[in-house]
Amino acid sequence: MQTHHKLEMAARPNKCSAEFLKQCSDNYHKGGGKERQRLWIARMTPEQRETKAAASRAWKERNTVRMSLLRWASNCKERVRKKNLGVASISAWEFIGCNVVELQAHIEGMFRESIGWHNRNEWELDHIRPLCEFDLTDIEQVKQCLHYSNVQILITGTHWDKARQESRAFMDKLAREYWQERGIGEYPGFTKAWNDFTKFRALRKAL
Repeated sequence: MQTHHKLEMAARPNKCSAEFLKQCSDNYHKGGGKERQRLWIARMTPEQRETKAAASRAWKERNTVRMSLLRWASNCKERVRKKNLGVASISAWEFIGCNVVELQAHIEGMFRESIGWHNRNEWELDHIRPLCEFDLTDIEQVKQCLHYSNVQILITGTHWDKARQESRAFMDKLAREYWQERGIGEYPGFTKAWNDFTKFRALRKAL
């Protein structure tokens, strides 16, 4: 009996896998789970609804840190999904390389006296090597980009300064490549080259 139980446990899918979550979602919708839930909520008294809402709020307050990390992971995957639709069926945590508890421990290992969960609104999670340096159509590069080892903490002002610098450097790189491809002489500087590049791109899109 014990051997049968072990075999049964071994045959169960990984509850964190995208396949298992998709299977649960399909079973929920095919079995009328959404409709049953709607009817169940409709039969609740106002007192029961308030109790349920209060319990939900209390859970979110107790798990504020993990909720913020879940949102961060979801936002990272969404940024990649805009470039590569193939990642839609893959869990964000598969790219990050750990689960939310391990990510929280990794981040807390970078805390200093002036940085902690108590002042979460004063710092940001930042990718050490930015997304614009990776080919996001390549799954392996997506894993390198989103991996937890590529994450650091930056003070909010510093974070946006770094983002502006990276954005300007990336735009300058595009403008230089465009100017060299045209072969029309010496690079005239970022402003003129970028204006010329954006006009060319808009004209090509219109055609």
